[in-house]
Amino acid sequence: MSDETTTASGNANLLKFARFGVMGTVLLVFVLAAMGLAQVTSGDVGHGHTAMLGLAVSVLSAVLIFASGTDDSALKGMGGGLAFAWLLQYGLAEMGVLGTWVAWVHAPLAIAMAMHGMAMLRRFPSEA
Repeated sequence: MSDETTTASGNANLLKFARFGVMGTVLLVFVLAAMGLAQVTSGDVGHGHTAMLGLAVSVLSAVLIFASGTDDSALKGMGGGLAFAWLLQYGLAEMGVLGTWVAWVHAPLAIAMAMHGMAMLRRFPSEA
């Protein structure tokens, strides 16, 4: 890999791990959806702890994207946006004690997060 390619795309190893993190967060959104439905019928199934894991992985992915030194400002923005969406989701879930209206925001935001993560996977350079 030439120096020009390294400068333009950033550190490929960090971006590779960030891509795996984004893949993990997308999968966690679907796992959390299933857990949320199960929580309605059978009680606590670890939905909150899995959400904490997703929040940590999304923040770590955003940090890796920024640390890679990539010049792709859209990828940086999307990484920060995904981490912010996880933080917002976690905050909404903690507000769940205020009423059932939170689910009407919580569920569509989860769908948007999954779509955002899948769109974000296309932004990663091919060598990462």
